[in-house]
Amino acid sequence: MEKNKRGRLPDFYEIRYHSELLKEKIADDGMWSMIPAVRGSMHSSEGIRRLKENDLLFLFIDQFFPDGPFDFEPNMEDGRFVFLPENVSHQGIGICASKNLPGLLEVSHFWYPSEFTEKRISFGPGQVYVPVFSARPEQLVELVRRVYMGSEPPGLMCYCTFPFNLDVMVTLEDNFLDRMNWSARQIRAALKNETPQIRRNGEGLIQVMQDLMKG
Repeated sequence: MEKNKRGRLPDFYEIRYHSELLKEKIADDGMWSMIPAVRGSMHSSEGIRRLKENDLLFLFIDQFFPDGPFDFEPNMEDGRFVFLPENVSHQGIGICASKNLPGLLEVSHFWYPSEFTEKRISFGPGQVYVPVFSARPEQLVELVRRVYMGSEPPGLMCYCTFPFNLDVMVTLEDNFLDRMNWSARQIRAALKNETPQIRRNGEGLIQVMQDLMKG
């Protein structure tokens, strides 16, 4: 059976990007429907404005990672495309075009907490997005190669890689929300020699995790 053809992007963007994989991911229906912050189809004026808002991220992928592997999820709060590892069991990190800093990409903590606990938790869209730092696209190439496309840690079925800067990552695995004391110790130990701002961001992650388990 012939594979279904992807939807064609609006003409300017169809020509602008060269990666067929990228264009297929952009046009995926899941990035355009059932997202509260997204209005209009890809070819509407709202859709073209959305493509423009995400253009820096798309150019980054088109230049450095045209063959992937990678995936997208929508930021449920504002509709931005979030650039993710292809493995859906590898969460914790996402990259977006910055809304406030033109020319920079925003690196975030991006994950679905209900997938890291045996307890039932419910909040908003089920998605956590917390911006951590911003960088020029070329500064993120090695990070993406290492974290998105490097070897998977042996034995980990489901895990989060939480970024704190270009070189500092904390990995938590399996149902780490059910082991809050252990998880907090892991984060603090990994960040103990980092800057005060990075340590504060670590405490922020711990607080998010604690709040989720209280709700």
